[in-house]
Amino acid sequence: MTGPRWTVALLLVAAAAGAACNDDLLGYRNARQQAGSDAETSDSALVADIAGNEIGAEVTAEATEDTPEVATTAETVEDAPDAGRSADVPNPCAKLACDDKNPCTADNCDPETGCSHMPVTEGTPCQADKCAVAGKCLGGACADFQPVLCDDGNACTADACDPMTGCIYTPMQGECSDGDACTKGDHCAENGQCKPGKGCDANANCNKDVELGKKCVCKDGFQGDGFTCIKP
Repeated sequence: MTGPRWTVALLLVAAAAGAACNDDLLGYRNARQQAGSDAETSDSALVADIAGNEIGAEVTAEATEDTPEVATTAETVEDAPDAGRSADVPNPCAKLACDDKNPCTADNCDPETGCSHMPVTEGTPCQADKCAVAGKCLGGACADFQPVLCDDGNACTADACDPMTGCIYTPMQGECSDGDACTKGDHCAENGQCKPGKGCDANANCNKDVELGKKCVCKDGFQGDGFTCIKP
């Protein structure tokens, strides 16, 4: 077939083919845009390209390769600080952290509220410190106690009591008595002991008569206090 009619027919066929091509291109573009903006749709939808091939698998593969790796829940928990607390922050309930050194309170610790000191049963025996004994708990405090007696009976020591350590005996200087009447001038030594002084005179004896008492007595023919005896 030739002539104008054939020319018109060819033009109509070409126009139809061009329209179909444009429709295919538009559908392809729309499918690609939809696959890029909606990951869920790209996982299940299959979009036909110009050649009629399925491109859903290609879109899904690209999305999978470009997706950053995300740590699992187990890894995240393992790396997290214990109970959400920094390792540099001390435990408020560490051992002895709540000890108030009071024998009449029960010391406890709650991680949420902190330390608590509840009074023990009234009348519970207690010792307030090293200088107080035989006490009893009253209202959360040690009371009615007896003081510790630190007197060692030694004139050469200063007696005192430290609440933390107990009795303290400090050596001191000065006169003392060694308990022997036949010595004179006894004095305290550096070690806190009484050092005997001068004894009876060479011309005296230490009288041990029970009735007269122990003392230095000058021998016959001498007179004095027993520590010094001279002839009259």
